[in-house]
Amino acid sequence: MAERLNLAIYQFDNWNVSPADKQLLIIKMKRAWSQKKRRDKLEGRKAYSILMSTDVKSKLDEMAYEQGCHRNTLLEKIINDSYNTFKGIGSKW
Repeated sequence: MAERLNLAIYQFDNWNVSPADKQLLIIKMKRAWSQKKRRDKLEGRKAYSILMSTDVKSKLDEMAYEQGCHRNTLLEKIINDSYNTFKGIGSKW
């Protein structure tokens, strides 16, 4: 492993491009690594974009504030509770 790392460093150092191009590559690699870490942290979760009327959003904000949680957490709870009720796991719908 260390041998491969040393070879990569050697090749990078002796790469015949401008310092600005090397710097750009480093920046892009850092961003890609940050994005990968972020995606790994969000495993099992997915972002959704849905349209809602403004009054529904304000109601959701108010409810989340009163519950002391974020909108997404509250929305997940509401959907899970409603689904369980719908499937007969909880009280009848």
